[in-house]
Amino acid sequence: MCVVFHGLNIKSLHLRGNYRDLNVNHTELLSRSLSSFTHLTELSFELLDYSPDMWKVLNGLNIKYLNLSGLFGGLNLKHLESLLQSISSLGHLEWLRIHIEHFSIGLVKVLHGLNIKSLYLIGMFGGLNIPHVEPFSQSLASLLHLETLSIEVYDDSPGLWDALHGLNIKSMSLNGSFGRFNVKNIESLSQSLASLTQLETLSIYIDEDSPVLWKGLHNLNIKSLSLSGRFGCFNVSHIELLSQSLLSLKQLETFSIYVKTYTEIQLPQSLKYLNVYCWALLPYEVRKLVGTLSARYRTVETNLEFGCASSDASTFERIPLNEYISIQQELETQKHLLVKRFRILDRLCKTDMFDYDVASACSVRGVGEVDDDTQDADSVQEAASERFVSGMSNETINRISIRLQITPALNARIINTCGSKT
Repeated sequence: MCVVFHGLNIKSLHLRGNYRDLNVNHTELLSRSLSSFTHLTELSFELLDYSPDMWKVLNGLNIKYLNLSGLFGGLNLKHLESLLQSISSLGHLEWLRIHIEHFSIGLVKVLHGLNIKSLYLIGMFGGLNIPHVEPFSQSLASLLHLETLSIEVYDDSPGLWDALHGLNIKSMSLNGSFGRFNVKNIESLSQSLASLTQLETLSIYIDEDSPVLWKGLHNLNIKSLSLSGRFGCFNVSHIELLSQSLLSLKQLETFSIYVKTYTEIQLPQSLKYLNVYCWALLPYEVRKLVGTLSARYRTVETNLEFGCASSDASTFERIPLNEYISIQQELETQKHLLVKRFRILDRLCKTDMFDYDVASACSVRGVGEVDDDTQDADSVQEAASERFVSGMSNETINRISIRLQITPALNARIINTCGSKT
């Protein structure tokens, strides 16, 4: 098989299987094939077992992205010397993702001194409970070019938070495995977040409201914050605590939130861009949100994505589309609003009128200047948007995407008054 694929012009390759079925000769053929892929930039291994010979196939490749994981879970870092030699030979590597089964001192050695810009660490259950904080902290600090750090944990890990202290990263994602992000040690998390003085973008994936986590966000100097559910959206129960944290973020310019139902949260006046994704949003809730934003003191670019439905823990009800269409007409008559997009996406049934599927195609109608269904430029937000859509109820046939530029109504009246005098 390796001979057949020799010399292809592919850019991305994902290898998945049981290494025990490969012998050394197969490995040598694989190594030659990988070396012949002169355009290969992304390589992913998902194998049941690794050997020294398997690591050797990485030697000298020009890849920029490397993903390492086990076939049925985390990676067990064995044959460390061979792995270290191979990783250090990847002179163009910028992005590294490691899915580990158990934390080991081997991980510390693998990461030390790499020139990567992005690091993604995933721990199965207790995989990122760090018993050796100081060596791991030194290893992370040695990543002088690191800008983006993504961490996925199952449970609270004070040692991990301590190891992050003082890094010069600009972007960080905190994910809860299986939707769980159970932070108990608020002091350790708060101190670590506060020490990240270069941090500009923070993305958090949870499935349950977390008062402790909201407290950990207080007074950060971040410019962008995204809150979403690991499997789509989440419910905000502690609205006041979240509002207090948001109001304390004096530098926040972009806020994205993915919720199951509408929640009126207080927002800082520094905000310039707001993205709200909601599985079910009633017409009056759309009007209420726009009215709240119109009462602000600054112009805000707003993106709303929502399902045309009413939903709670026990009931789901589709709302007729014409009740939302009238909103477009109302918005376009407001002088302080600029409607950049009002797009209706109609989910198409796959086989019959009852067979609606989240992944089924959508027909699009409406106004707008963009062709893509995802308006977030970075990959983190794009992934969150995909989860938002995939998590929606199969009964949600219609989805609406609205883009608005909202100038405060008070400022609009002042401008109109000055204009009338001249």
